[in-house]
Amino acid sequence: MMQFESPSPAKRPRPAESHRPQYLDLIEGISQAVTTRQRFEILSQLFETIRYNHQTRIPNIDSNSLYYMVDKGIIRALCLQLGFVLRRRGSVKEEIYDICTAISVFYRFCPGLVSSEDSLRRGTDLFFLLPEAFHKGAFLSVMSIWHSISSTEGGTRTLLQNPNALLGARDVVKDQLGGNDGVLEALGFLKNVTYFCEENRKLVIGQRGLL
Repeated sequence: MMQFESPSPAKRPRPAESHRPQYLDLIEGISQAVTTRQRFEILSQLFETIRYNHQTRIPNIDSNSLYYMVDKGIIRALCLQLGFVLRRRGSVKEEIYDICTAISVFYRFCPGLVSSEDSLRRGTDLFFLLPEAFHKGAFLSVMSIWHSISSTEGGTRTLLQNPNALLGARDVVKDQLGGNDGVLEALGFLKNVTYFCEENRKLVIGQRGLL
């Protein structure tokens, strides 16, 4: 399986300087959004800025710009919003889905987020939030994040510390949650999990309803 390496923040080429204030404003806007309407508006701006195609699930922006936003704290800001929305009464399902979709873009197209133990430790808060987001209907985006995290041995080890990701993959495959894309993400996750060690293969085989 291909292993991705990411240059350190100091070595990465920076995005065009003219775009940096826009990216910083986006991150600040995400951090400061306090209402459903504000969250929808700032997430819409984010998707527009990265030219995200919701059908193909691919952004049309250079990876240096995505990494720049990661370095400046966009994942942390999105996780704070996700935690707030998940714990608020009467939260709107679409809010959860949009936040998770935004997070999934960075995990899919910034492999450096899972390339080291230090990177994984910084994502601990997200790991606790994802199962709840999954059970509230964000099947595709959460499965996509789990798939991305599972691309390294350390990521797989972190995910398998509790059964949520494996059970989620089972449900996605069994019940076609998240449509065809969801199933493909789940199968990719299971392929990664079984790649690293025999014990993981036994875990997958032992999941009732999966095989």
